[in-house]
Amino acid sequence: MSDASQRAPDARSGEDGAADEWGESYLLDSDVAIEHLRGREWAAELFHRIARAGGSVSYSPVTAAEIYHGMRAAEERVTAQLFAHLPCLAIDHEVGKQAGDYLRRYRASHGLALGDALMAATARVHDLVLLTRNRRHYPMPEVSVAELPVIDMYDP
Repeated sequence: MSDASQRAPDARSGEDGAADEWGESYLLDSDVAIEHLRGREWAAELFHRIARAGGSVSYSPVTAAEIYHGMRAAEERVTAQLFAHLPCLAIDHEVGKQAGDYLRRYRASHGLALGDALMAATARVHDLVLLTRNRRHYPMPEVSVAELPVIDMYDP
């Protein structure tokens, strides 16, 4: 794995290292949750930085579904512990309406999937920063996405 993908980002801007840069409210995407559940040091450090800065992390039922879908039996306890410590935001009418708009605007041009549209809509409706390494899944300029290392699909 490359050094950049092992280290926690220094700040949301990726440059100055100020801990208070992480003092925002975030929506956890499944890719970052998976990295945390797999024990990636950078992901654990990221959660610590957010907590130290007074930030918060929530998740969507979409993230829960994606995690539980791919979970191995041995991962059940740690997965339940992660979700027990984070609030889950409901997918309501406003989120559904926004997700429908995103699908209409980006499905054909960007291959936007329903789950990603719901994640982006949840972040937008609740004014959250999306915590993901899959930036290309979220082409919406109005959705704030944290600056995290990109995924190297060939990293073990």
